[in-house]
Amino acid sequence: MSRLSKKKRHQTYSDRRDWTARLLSGIKRPIVVEVGVHKADYSSLTLDIVPDMIWYGVDPYMPYGRWGRKNPNWGGWNALHQKIIAKMARFGERFILVRKTSDEGVNFIPDNVDFVFIDGNHDYDYVQRDLVAYESKVKKGGIMAAHDFATGPGVAIAEYVKEHNRNIIHEDFDPCGVCWWRV
Repeated sequence: MSRLSKKKRHQTYSDRRDWTARLLSGIKRPIVVEVGVHKADYSSLTLDIVPDMIWYGVDPYMPYGRWGRKNPNWGGWNALHQKIIAKMARFGERFILVRKTSDEGVNFIPDNVDFVFIDGNHDYDYVQRDLVAYESKVKKGGIMAAHDFATGPGVAIAEYVKEHNRNIIHEDFDPCGVCWWRV
């Protein structure tokens, strides 16, 4: 998504926010998990329009696996983490940032969440592990979603939904591909 213009990225996040709000409408105090928070654009926009939502964000703010290897000594990881803390402070206890890898972070997520959005490490093995670990946290009838279906992670996602007999729905508002299914 980094190749998109700033205006198009904002529109994509706005569309994702509206889509999430629609999927969760009617749920009192929905609990959401986002794996791969990065700059917290999706989470902040969504929390702005769903006032009773609780949002868990999982992101290590460090390179792991092949993710972030292009510049593993970049000194900006801690600065970015601090920027997100400041940006999201206005949501108080409604935003919980878990600074862990997704493998570690799942242990800090409550059971029976309403919605999980996977957009973390894009390496095949990490995507597979994230799908297994985080779907186990979703309540029956809840929603599991993943980003970048049209790019690298799409292979791992497609295999997972086929193996687990999930009825996948593709959304067309995001050029990188968003898909979801009920658990």
